[in-house]
Amino acid sequence: MVEAIKDCGSGLNDTRKGFLKLLEVVTSGRVQRVIVENKDRLTRFGYETLVYLFRQNGVEIEVTQAQPKTEYDELAQDLMMLIASFSGKLYRRRALAHKKEQETT
Repeated sequence: MVEAIKDCGSGLNDTRKGFLKLLEVVTSGRVQRVIVENKDRLTRFGYETLVYLFRQNGVEIEVTQAQPKTEYDELAQDLMMLIASFSGKLYRRRALAHKKEQETT
């Protein structure tokens, strides 16, 4: 049986619903292989930790588009994702503060 778990969100966010569901499926022994387009779709940091966890549960990770990247490419991409994550959190806080301000006036 094949099950597709779709997820939307940053690889920096480790509380994504799809990601948590994947961890549940892996640790419950209901899957033998996880196929992802790119390894950074699972996580931005800690990929090797996930590989270890999955192997301990008898699960193989298959990456379909392994794109060779230079160290500079990876660093630049990681920095951009950190900035995007920080910006998103900042905008959410501003929006919440604005909403609270509107409610009190």
